[in-house]
Amino acid sequence: MSQHDPRPGEAPADAISRGRARLLLAALVLGYIGIYLCRKNFSVAVPLIREAFSLSKEQIGIVASASTLAYMIGKFTFGPLIDRFGGRASCSSPCWPWPLSARPAAWSELCRC
Repeated sequence: MSQHDPRPGEAPADAISRGRARLLLAALVLGYIGIYLCRKNFSVAVPLIREAFSLSKEQIGIVASASTLAYMIGKFTFGPLIDRFGGRASCSSPCWPWPLSARPAAWSELCRC
């Protein structure tokens, strides 16, 4: 038995409880669902965006392609950052700027006269 193996009946020093593991899994799943839904909202909003900005199908295709390209670049860019800083910091850090930046956008729509 190596020095890092727990004794029979003991949990490893870095083990987490089942409840905490389930909570972390639920947070990751909800976070991913939120990101997925935000990404997929664009396709639902395309008709409204085309009308509001008078965009052609070609122009909206360019916007959609740019969005997909940015998503791909983000995957390659943030992969090493997640490896370096860990999942907790990497998953929770975007949760603050996103709503804070969305608030002025929501207020600008409410205050438009």
